[in-house]
Amino acid sequence: MTPAPATPAAAAAAEPTKAAAPTEPTKAAAPVKPAKLTKPTEQAEPTEQTEQAEQTEQAKPTEQAKPAEQAKAVAPAEPDGPAGNDRLRLAGSAGRSAAIDGAWWPRTTDPAAELPALVEALSGSRGTVTHLLLHAADWETPHPRRMSVGGSVVRLGWFSSQPAGLLTAVCDVHADRFDLLVVPPAATPESAAAALTAAADAGDSRSAPALLADVRTS
Repeated sequence: MTPAPATPAAAAAAEPTKAAAPTEPTKAAAPVKPAKLTKPTEQAEPTEQTEQAEQTEQAKPTEQAKPAEQAKAVAPAEPDGPAGNDRLRLAGSAGRSAAIDGAWWPRTTDPAAELPALVEALSGSRGTVTHLLLHAADWETPHPRRMSVGGSVVRLGWFSSQPAGLLTAVCDVHADRFDLLVVPPAATPESAAAALTAAADAGDSRSAPALLADVRTS
């Protein structure tokens, strides 16, 4: 008896099962890098604190200028008023009985720094000062020929023939004048005070050079 042909299903079942191909091993995942730590965000200071800080900064006292700077900022001091002061002493009367009318003790020999204040101090009692006559060697250069003081022009004359220590101020009223002893700026306070007093004494007939001879310097 002839065996019956096998069906396709039976044939398929009869074939040996193919072994499954080995699977590739799973690659290990790369280690995850730790995340970088971010810097904490700086918190803004409250508005009120900021305003207080600004107010505190504004409230701080301004630094004082150094002595040298203060000295540059200060204008030349004017001579102290009429008779009885420390820098300018005038005779009590306008008479010509004495050789000179008073004395002046400037702080420096700089004409531009000292003379304007003297002119302002002298103007008034005998009119406005229009001319100054000076002993050239008493003052440092340059020697200006004119200067503006209080809106008026004052002319200056520098002479080697002018007696040492003598300054003459000519006024516009009747061409009146002041003859003043110029006490050297380097004079000692005691010596300067004595010269100022003597020059304003109507009974002292000494000339400017004679009074100057008694002045001691430091």
